[in-house]
This record gives sequence, C-alpha cells and structure tokens, in this order.
Amino acid sequence: MKIFKQSLSVYKIFFLSVFCFLISCNTCEWVSSDPLAYPVDAIWNTSYQVLSKRYDILKASKGKKEIETEWRKQMSVHYLEGFRDKIFMKIEEYDASIDASDLSKPIQLDEEDTINQKQYTVKLCVERQQNRDMDNPMAPSAAEWYHSGYNFEEANLILSFIITRLNLMYPKVQ
Repeated sequence: MKIFKQSLSVYKIFFLSVFCFLISCNTCEWVSSDPLAYPVDAIWNTSYQVLSKRYDILKASKGKKEIETEWRKQMSVHYLEGFRDKIFMKIEEYDASIDASDLSKPIQLDEEDTINQKQYTVKLCVERQQNRDMDNPMAPSAAEWYHSGYNFEEANLILSFIITRLNLMYPKVQ
C-alpha cells in the first residue's frame, strides 16, 4: 500500500509538471502600443500593409482584428544561428479605467480632444524559434525548430513602423 501511494504521488507530480509546461507553451509575450486615437479601420489597414511588406500573411480577420503571419526564416551555416519568426497581432479597444499606468501622468495638451474619442492599442507577439540541426543547417526542410523565446526588438520595430505610417497617412489637425 505504501508503494502504491508513493507511485501515485509521482504520477501527480509528473502530470502537474506536464500541465504547467503546456500552459507555459501557450502563453505569448505581447508588446503593446500606446493608445492610438485613429479609426479602427485606419489602424487595421495600416497594420496589414506594414506586416505584409515583411511577412506573408497566413490568417487575417478584420472582424476579430487579428493577424497571424507565416514563419519568416533566416538560415545560417553556423550551428544555432538560424532562426525563424512568426507574428501574432491584435487590435484592442483601449480602456483607460483598466490602465493604471496613467494615474500619475498629467494630461498633455494635444490629448484633450482625444479623451472622448475611442482609442485602440496594437499588440504584437513575435515568436522566435531556433534551428538546432547540425548536419545541414542551411536546409529549411531538414531544420529542427525549437522555441527560443520572443523577439521583442522585431515587435517594437513593427510597432514603430505602424505608428509612423499612421502619423504620416492620418495627420492630426491642429
């Protein structure tokens, strides 16, 4: 009976660790823009255009305001230097009551007219995988891809492209 209880506790620990691993694999590290006071269609169209210049679009849902791209591969002859990135993007309505980060900031003068206007945030998650194939690291078909974190630099770069393009295409009237 004692052996049965010990093996049962080993199974509990095993299944708990597998469960925690699966949960951690499904999370995504999101990089978010500041609230944008542009029409949601303008944000959607601009985001789609910027992403389609650098990545191939796999799924796009204007109703859900989400985009998923294909993997963009960067192969290398050197071991562990090949990688691929995939972007998940979503546009969400900004809720100032939830955002506690603006409590200590005073209202800026150019933001007075945007207080009553709907604002949106663009959120990006750039998943990165690394090629661990030693035999032929330049062959994408033979690659062994492993999750290696998130590419925050790429996410911030794409966000800056989107925001810059929005500012150029839809300037604020003063």
